[in-house]
Amino acid sequence: MPPVNILIKPSSGNCNLRCRYCFYCDEMEKRETANYGFMSEETLEILVKRVLEFADGSGMKVTTARYYTPSGECIHEIGIEPDVEVELDEDAVTRYGINNLPHDHDAQLQKAIELLGGTPVLTTATPDEADAAEEK
Repeated sequence: MPPVNILIKPSSGNCNLRCRYCFYCDEMEKRETANYGFMSEETLEILVKRVLEFADGSGMKVTTARYYTPSGECIHEIGIEPDVEVELDEDAVTRYGINNLPHDHDAQLQKAIELLGGTPVLTTATPDEADAAEEK
C-alpha cells in the first residue's frame, strides 16, 4: 500500500491550528450555531478506515447529500443570496479557464481577502518570475 496522508480540517474556528488567515475564526460569532464541537473518535476511526479501503487506488466512494443552513433550511439546488456580489472577470476566465484562474486574476478571491482584512497566502507567478525570485 502506498503512503497515505489524511488532512481533516474542521469547518469551524474550533481548531487547534489557529491559522491567522482562517476564515472560520472571525465568522464563528456570526453563525446561527458558532460550532458543532469536535469530531468524535468513533467518526474519525470510521473516516480513516474508509480512506484506507481505497488507498491502493482500487476505487472511490462518493457520498452525496442535501445542503442545509444551520437553522435547518434546505438550500439544495436553490442556493443562498451572497452577502457581497463580485462580478466574474470573463476575460480572465476565457484566458485561463474557470478552474485555473491565477489568484491575482480571481476577483472573487481578491474581494474575500479584502473583506477579511487579510493578505494573500499564495501569489501567482510565471515560471520566469518564480526563477527570478529564487535567484534573489
